[in-house]
Amino acid sequence: HWQKEQNPFFGKGARQAGSKNHMARKVLGQKDGFCKEWCTLLACAEELGVSSQAISQAIRKQQRSKGWKLEHLI
Repeated sequence: HWQKEQNPFFGKGARQAGSKNHMARKVLGQKDGFCKEWCTLLACAEELGVSSQAISQAIRKQQRSKGWKLEHLI
């Protein structure tokens, strides 16, 4: 019986990899004609200086956070 990191499939499932885990999905932001891509929702939140919940809500409600229009990349 393997535990966590010993398992070669740990973190490789859909829930961890991003297709079902919104925190692990890439985020695309647009502001003033400029585009930026973050590797995760948490990285976006840290750089913009807001909570991950604020980023998640902005994406879900198609609103802006710190002037950035944000969306998940598929």
